[in-house]
Order: sequence, then C-alpha cells, then structure tokens
Amino acid sequence: MSKKELYVYYDIYDIMVQGNMLQIIIFALFMGIAIALIRKKAESVYNFFDGLAEVMYRLTAMIMNYAPIGVFALIAAVVGSYGLDVLLPLAKVIIAVPLQFRWRPGLP
Repeated sequence: MSKKELYVYYDIYDIMVQGNMLQIIIFALFMGIAIALIRKKAESVYNFFDGLAEVMYRLTAMIMNYAPIGVFALIAAVVGSYGLDVLLPLAKVIIAVPLQFRWRPGLP
C-alpha cells in the first residue's frame, strides 16, 4: 500500500472491514467537523451519534460492573487447575506496588 493510499478514502465500508485505523480516524474527524459546520441541517445526525455514544457509555459501565466477577472466575479456574502456588507471583506484585510508592515518594 502506497503512502497516498493510506490517506485517500476509496470506500469507507471497505476501510472499516480492513481495519485501517488511520483512515477511520481521519474519516471520523472530517465527519465531525462537517457536522459541526452544518449545525442545524445535521442536527438529526448529531442526535443519532450523541444517542449512540450514550448507549455505548452505558454498555461499557454495565460490562465494567461485572468485570470483577469475571476476573475472580478466571483466577478461581487457574487455582483450581494448578493449585495455590500460582498465586505467589500475584501476591508479590500486590505487595511490591504499594512498597514502591512508599520508597519513592516523588511518584504519583
């Protein structure tokens, strides 16, 4: 793929399928700028994307609420398969991180 092809949009659906993130980000920026410039005529498009963003925020919050249960289940499965000895490295990390902040107070 040439350097020119990295920035030129041939087909937005093809770009999304291929996962070309740079082109997707540039397209999204131009789309946002165009919606902001048009304002009144693009209000329905703005409301659609605003509503979609709110749905995604709520979905992410719901997933994050259940993430600790999933992590616990994964740790329980590993401990069940390999025994309690696999938790020793994790315990070392849990102890080392607070100690590092105590000994190096300049860090946040």
